[in-house]
Amino acid sequence: MLLNCFPISVLTSSLKIFGQTHISDDRFLSTVTAVTSLFNCGGRVAWGAIVDHFSFKIPICIQLCLWGVLLFTFPVIAYTTGIVIKILYVIWACALFFFLSGVFSMMPAATGSIFGPINLAVNYGMVYLGFSFGSVLSLVVSIFWKVSPEIYFAVSGCVCLVTFALAIWLDDRNLPGRLLFMNWFSKQCLSSRVSNQLTVDTCEDL
Repeated sequence: MLLNCFPISVLTSSLKIFGQTHISDDRFLSTVTAVTSLFNCGGRVAWGAIVDHFSFKIPICIQLCLWGVLLFTFPVIAYTTGIVIKILYVIWACALFFFLSGVFSMMPAATGSIFGPINLAVNYGMVYLGFSFGSVLSLVVSIFWKVSPEIYFAVSGCVCLVTFALAIWLDDRNLPGRLLFMNWFSKQCLSSRVSNQLTVDTCEDL
């Protein structure tokens, strides 16, 4: 949640600013903003259904990868004009908010799967604290780092890819049998911890 907060903050604060810079139709931009809210709401239901079917790890990895690509490529639409930039702006804006919605659908499921159902509300509250810290961090960055929205979108894409690199190490015990290969990274991490523990115990016995 800490890392996801930066792309969320950039997207919610800079999307319309980017649009106003390159599109002079304010009514069009307001309409797009309303439509993106529908994708944000509907996306939560869609991602929730996906998690119910495939568990949380694979959807999170896919969401982070595609979200990162969209954030990276979004500034490119500024090189188009006329009706083309309007069409591309609608597509990217709706897609960005659709993938944003996945964060709030999948994190509770991931918390319950990793830490178990006992004290789930407290555990998710602790996880969500990362969002609070991330909001403060995003505010500090925006105050002291004055760059164009295009740079913010590119950095947000990098943050998504870093988050993906961390997410592949999560252990998902509810994966369907044919998808258990996705736990290879977490198994390697676990085997290293077990191996180190055995080495320490052996040395102490000697």
